[in-house]
Formats: sequence, structure tokens, C-alpha cells
Amino acid sequence: MTAIFTTDQVADRFLVSRSDVAYWCRAGLIKTLPRNGRRRWLIPAEEVERLEREGTPPSRRTLEAS
Repeated sequence: MTAIFTTDQVADRFLVSRSDVAYWCRAGLIKTLPRNGRRRWLIPAEEVERLEREGTPPSRRTLEAS
């Protein structure tokens, strides 16, 4: 079974805000598993590993400022 991360866990791992991770999920910048009834984004370990290799997307604030 593949490990699954929440937005909080990904935010802590990459030292970014939870809202940035949620934005990346909504915008399709990171792949997620289908959402469950609690409206949480679930992020597979493979995607976290990809972010470690390639780097994280820009924050929402960075994109809005440009």
C-alpha cells in the first residue's frame, strides 16, 4: 500500500503554508487521490517524492503578484 499524505503533512515537509498546498491541489499542480467525504486532499507518496526531486510549485501569493 502506498503512503498517503495530507495537506498539513506536505506543508510541514516543504515549509510552506497549508493553503499553498491546497491551492496546488485545486490548480492541478500536484496530483491527488480522489477526495473523501471530509473534503480533504490526499496526496500519494510518489507525488511528494516528485516534489522533492523537482521542487515545489510557486505559492499562490507569488502567482497573484505577477
